[in-house]
Amino acid sequence: MKIEKTIRIFIGSSINDLELERMKLMSFIQGLNNKYHERGIFIEGYICEETPNDMRAGGSQKLHDEFITDKADIAVFMFYTKAGEFTLKELELSRETFIEKGRPNIYVFFKTADDGSFADPAVQNVAARIFDEYGHYYKLFSDIETVQLDLTQAIREILPEIADNV
Repeated sequence: MKIEKTIRIFIGSSINDLELERMKLMSFIQGLNNKYHERGIFIEGYICEETPNDMRAGGSQKLHDEFITDKADIAVFMFYTKAGEFTLKELELSRETFIEKGRPNIYVFFKTADDGSFADPAVQNVAARIFDEYGHYYKLFSDIETVQLDLTQAIREILPEIADNV
């Protein structure tokens, strides 16, 4: 079947944090892609682990930034025990791109500790900044299925004409 629509999803989190969650989310995206592909829709996930290892002019981070500014329809950011410098820059770039171009749609998630609290005070400060400075809601999660559900809903909003068939 001919691809009529491509949805590109950027997934950001600290390289040293939430690796398992990123992998589960990519597996979930692949499963969605398998279902949507027969309807002419390609869903592409993008994570840091897929960045080519060869040296690049401007550095490897430039590839992530270009994906956000030039391709991403959705940007998902997850935080847990660390709010890394590059992840925060990617979030800000996504926000600037959204303001300028109307995309990507941005979703921010904070994984909670076992007791339901933030795992680290610095990460809690990031959540406060996102809410206070950006005026943006975020969501807490303890299991990646929460993120998967929200991502499914985000895709359905992009493709309302097929929402009843998913």
